Amino acid sequence: METRTSPFLPALQLSVALFATAPDAAAALHAALLGAAKAAPEAQARMRYACLDASTLVSRAHIDVALDAAALALAHGTQRCHTREAEVVFRIAAGNNIGDALRTFGLSPTSTHVLLVHLGPAPADGGRSADAQLAHMQALLPGAELLPLEQLGAPHIVDWARVRKAYKLRDLGAGSDTNDAALQRRIRAREIDCVVGAVACKAVM
Repeated sequence: METRTSPFLPALQLSVALFATAPDAAAALHAALLGAAKAAPEAQARMRYACLDASTLVSRAHIDVALDAAALALAHGTQRCHTREAEVVFRIAAGNNIGDALRTFGLSPTSTHVLLVHLGPAPADGGRSADAQLAHMQALLPGAELLPLEQLGAPHIVDWARVRKAYKLRDLGAGSDTNDAALQRRIRAREIDCVVGAVACKAVM
């Protein structure tokens, strides 16, 4: 798990963790998120996370750019969503429909890799310590394996067909020599640049 502050929101602590989920854990968390919308404020506070399907995230830069865009919008009062967590998901999407963003990038009952993002007070202001925050995240996904954030974008995690559809990318590798490893790496790097660029451009539009 990584914990840091944003230069745009220095009063808040940003915590990000990647998990490989245990069977049924994603489904249980998804159900809990839906239930929290009608729950008491205490229960809602426990679920104040941006829960992302990591199969839609192509690199560390992808999520980092979206997090900075969300923090900047929140700092300037230009956010498009009612909650900080929804703003994070919205900023990852290329379009402006928050419902589509949640359906495409948010946690689903079948997610196998989940990125949890929490924006809350720093420990000095009554927020959780890094250890307590990690324990809280792990309690939401019992049995899940904590993974290094460097695994974001790993080939066994990313669903490129889903990503291309979400960002309206054509398959840059269509018709290419799939046995040419160097060529395939260059194609994938271009696709990643297109995705990250789309998120960055949305932040300034």
